[in-house]
Amino acid sequence: MRLTPGEAVFSILKRAEDRTARDEALIVRLHKASADLRETVDLAQTFAALLRDRSADGLSAWLDRATDGAVQILARFARSLRAEGAALVAAFTSSWSNGQVESQVNRLKALKRQMYGRAKLDLLERRFLAGP
Repeated sequence: MRLTPGEAVFSILKRAEDRTARDEALIVRLHKASADLRETVDLAQTFAALLRDRSADGLSAWLDRATDGAVQILARFARSLRAEGAALVAAFTSSWSNGQVESQVNRLKALKRQMYGRAKLDLLERRFLAGP
């Protein structure tokens, strides 16, 4: 049975106590495969733990490690996160989320695409408020 990228990601990002023997074996194989994979797995697990714990304490060290690392895509990701500044720290420490707002915006945009831009605001409003 082939391993999909999604399965690999879920195995890597699971909490240590939730990993199965198959997950652990996969992580060991990835660590042995190459230094870049080992670094990628370690950085991903550390970042996931920081997010889960809502801890910005280790964030600066993680950004330094990722920026100076050999994996260019992670270095680019870390540089883009560092540019966010205070918003990044707030995302890690705040209990607030704008997920519900983003969901409604996405729904509205999908509705507009379905109507091919032909409807005026009154029809769009009625369709949006009527629900899915």
